[in-house]
Amino acid sequence: MLAAAWEEYATCLANAEEQDLTAVLQNIIQKESVSLQQEAFVAIGRDTRPSSEKLSQAVIDGVTAFRTQYHDYGLVTTPQLHYIVCCRNTQERYGMSTVKGYYQKLSKAFTELCKQASSHGDAPGGVKIDGANGIGALKLKEMEHFLQKEYLIELFNDGSKGKLNCACGADFVKVQQKPPQGMEMNPYEKCCSFDGDADRIVYYYIDSVGQFHLLDGDKI
Repeated sequence: MLAAAWEEYATCLANAEEQDLTAVLQNIIQKESVSLQQEAFVAIGRDTRPSSEKLSQAVIDGVTAFRTQYHDYGLVTTPQLHYIVCCRNTQERYGMSTVKGYYQKLSKAFTELCKQASSHGDAPGGVKIDGANGIGALKLKEMEHFLQKEYLIELFNDGSKGKLNCACGADFVKVQQKPPQGMEMNPYEKCCSFDGDADRIVYYYIDSVGQFHLLDGDKI
């Protein structure tokens, strides 16, 4: 979401003392030729971590202090917030800047992809998904209503019990090279794990002799 060139600015802002904050902001404005006449809009979202609500409110307080328009989208995944920002920046040519718009756009694309796979003799079948007890699990439950019933999804670590990323999630599976807690795997079943905010995914399966195979989302 943040352009690489702006990461240095973000670091400067994070490390600035309170009395230096105005000067740091003015320096960014000057370097990037930011027009203060252009009306700003801030899209705000958070995940299920305990700290998220307070951090979200801190952003709202800051935006309000600058008398800037904003919309609090509440609980969303990182990709959903990215999508919403893209839609607003393209005046909704990319899609509706809502969570529902996200579900509609992605489910339509997924359905079309599955049709293409079926035409080549590769039936989509079902998939076991580890939600890492995070926001991805909650939002996947919502998105299921937009998917056709023949696409079978079995959700594990859905946030109803267990802690975020505890013995589950993409990092756990990648590092431990084994399935997450609570998921039983059969040979060649399609399985995947999200990370806590659902912006990273790893796929995996076991073969006929029980050997674990990882398809790393960072390298796909």
